[in-house]
Amino acid sequence: MRIITGKFKGRTIPFDVRKHGNARVTPSRIKEAAFNILGARLDHLRFLDLFSCSGQIGLEAYSRGARVLLNEPDRRRHGFISRLLNEWGAEEQVRLTNHRAARLLPLLESEKRPFDVIYVDPPYRLQLNGVPAARSVLFRLSGSDLVTPSAHILIQHAADLDMPDTVQRLSLNARKTYGGTSLSIYQKTRGAE
Repeated sequence: MRIITGKFKGRTIPFDVRKHGNARVTPSRIKEAAFNILGARLDHLRFLDLFSCSGQIGLEAYSRGARVLLNEPDRRRHGFISRLLNEWGAEEQVRLTNHRAARLLPLLESEKRPFDVIYVDPPYRLQLNGVPAARSVLFRLSGSDLVTPSAHILIQHAADLDMPDTVQRLSLNARKTYGGTSLSIYQKTRGAE
């Protein structure tokens, strides 16, 4: 996995899938689609990568100028990201946490500092309260103050998972599908505040 552009352009993330619990990493076509939507420059945007895995999405955002919070619930993968941030000299600039999403989101809401971009890529089979995690987190964010008025919420999920076109204040803006993976992009409905 390589960083596409920005200050870390060309750097490789040496993530070994087998060593880190057979984690699924974001395919390059999905990553490219996400950043084609977001743009080459993300200067000063607040970016939350909720299920970071290898850290590649959040590190790409940081490389493009975003202020990034990476969250990886798995301790092995969290340790990998922590070591990588240290190697790249970014441990002071990129915030890294190790919480389950259900624990982290209320903590972030209490900080009252909303995000401009939220990237959600949970394990596809993960369930939260009996609901696929991708849908559960989307529903949680739809009523949350964690989302700025112009925010993009990008949900990476299994292509066969039915994701809603609208949920409370959020509407589906676009969906890209490559093989068994889809990326659904949501934004606040106009006038929804």
